[in-house]
Formats: sequence, C-alpha cells, structure tokens
Amino acid sequence: MKANDLFDKVESTVAPPLAKYNKYFYARDILAQYDGGSLFREVISAVLKIMAMLTVLGGLWMNFKMLEMIGDFPLPAIFAIILITLVSYSTSHTLWIRAKTIGAQPDSEISVTPIIVVLIRMFGEIYSFAMYAFGVVGFAICIVGGEKLRDLDFPGLENGGFEAGLYTLILGLFGGFLITLFAYFWAELINIGVSIAQNLEKIAKSGNTPGA
Repeated sequence: MKANDLFDKVESTVAPPLAKYNKYFYARDILAQYDGGSLFREVISAVLKIMAMLTVLGGLWMNFKMLEMIGDFPLPAIFAIILITLVSYSTSHTLWIRAKTIGAQPDSEISVTPIIVVLIRMFGEIYSFAMYAFGVVGFAICIVGGEKLRDLDFPGLENGGFEAGLYTLILGLFGGFLITLFAYFWAELINIGVSIAQNLEKIAKSGNTPGA
C-alpha cells in the first residue's frame, strides 16, 4: 500500500465522526478565501476606505489650523486652504473609488496581481492630482502674490508674476500627466502578463491547446 493511500484511508475513517465539528475547522474556509482572492480584496478594500476617511479628517484638521493663521497671514492661509481641500478631496475620493474597484473583482486563481495593478494606477492618480492642484494653486499664488513671493524660498518662484505662475502651472499639469502615464504603463505591463495567464488558464480548463 502506498503512503498516500494509507493517509486517504485514515482520513476517510476519521472524517465522518468529526463532520459535525466542521464549523470549528476554520483552515479550509480561510484557504478557500485565499485561493479565490476574496480575503485579499476585502482587507485591502477596507484599508483603502479607512485611508480615505482619515484623509478627509486630516484635510479638515489642517484647514482648521490654517484658519487659525488667517488673521496673521491671510493670503497664504487662503491659498493653503484651497490646496489642502483639493488634494484631500481628490486623494480620498480616489482611494474610495479604487477600494470599490478592488472589492468588485471576481474570484480567480490569479487574485493578487490584479489588485497590484489597481494599486499602481491608484498611486499614480493620487500623485498626479496633487501635482495638478499644486500647478493651478501655484499659478494663482504667483499672479495674486506678485512681489510678496520674493521672501519665499520656492525654486523658480522667487520673482512671482506671470512667468513664475506659468512655470508652476506647466510643471504641475505636465508632471502630473507624466506620473499618470508611467503608472498606467507599468500597470499595463503587469496586466498583460495577467491576461496571458488567464487565457492559458481558460485554455487549460477547456481542454484545448493554443494551436487546436
């Protein structure tokens, strides 16, 4: 008798008496969630939603701090509030949307890689939104602030005015676009590998060969 046959016989003998205790044997259920990826999706989706809510609270807290300074530094405080509001909103909403995207992914033997693809895109999106906000608000600061920027140690903004504002706007918009482009590029490279693997999985299940 082979060793595996012996183990199977032991299992078939022991399993029936223990069947009524199956609800206490959690390993099978957890492993099934690992296999389909549902546990990974639920945990990461929940973490992203928590991060979204914390981002909103953090943005509100920072805005309250800016309001305390508005009497002494009205113009910088106002622009800081606008920047914080734009960044916190875009970050929190992106986190929430991508959390729902990950949570809605179907069960598959390839479960972790699709999550990584969404996360790579998400980080690129969040960073690009921050760059867009920096560009637009920086442009407004340069136009409105004018000569007051001479006292600030911001590279490229020392002289204020339209030229510095245009520089900031282009830097923010173009930089944010490039970040999104590269993030999506790397995500798509991974996604290509996932697509190939999923197609091979379908072919294997159907019992066909690629050349058939």
